[in-house]
Amino acid sequence: MRSGLAVMFAPPKGRRSFRRFLLRAVPLSILVGAGVLYLTERYRVGIDGQENPCLPDARVSLIDTADHDVSRGELVAFIAHGLEPLIADGTVMVKMVMGVPGDVVEIGLDVVRVNGEVVGEGLDLAGTLGRPADSFVGSFIVLPGFVFPMGLTRDSYDGRYFGPVPRLAFVGQAWGLW
Repeated sequence: MRSGLAVMFAPPKGRRSFRRFLLRAVPLSILVGAGVLYLTERYRVGIDGQENPCLPDARVSLIDTADHDVSRGELVAFIAHGLEPLIADGTVMVKMVMGVPGDVVEIGLDVVRVNGEVVGEGLDLAGTLGRPADSFVGSFIVLPGFVFPMGLTRDSYDGRYFGPVPRLAFVGQAWGLW
């Protein structure tokens, strides 16, 4: 016969012991923790706080830091460098890839063309940058290791003003969530 104390601290019948619970819970907790760590290292959320976003359908973006392989028409996140005074160095920007290596980009006063196709309009920020609009007019071929990024609005600060972005500046591919 058991004493009253032994009965009080004995695991109830039909229930597993605490030790058995730990043997299952600890590995599961480690696995879940590793999964959460992986996801938080691989993915970032970008939020566009501008009053007039240059990508209206991408005010909030999911950035895959492991995916640097982008094509024309996809969103890419990159680290701004040398874009002051409008964008501070180190700021993560999200733009649409309009030109890839080998594409011919023509920036005019009224339209921007890639391989002869109109992909954007205007140079509305030239005055804000303290330069005449015609100082941004020209054409070039996107070199290997670069992409030509643009926003979808006339007032987007993008490749029209600072040119192609090197793949070395990529944070990763982005997807507009809303």
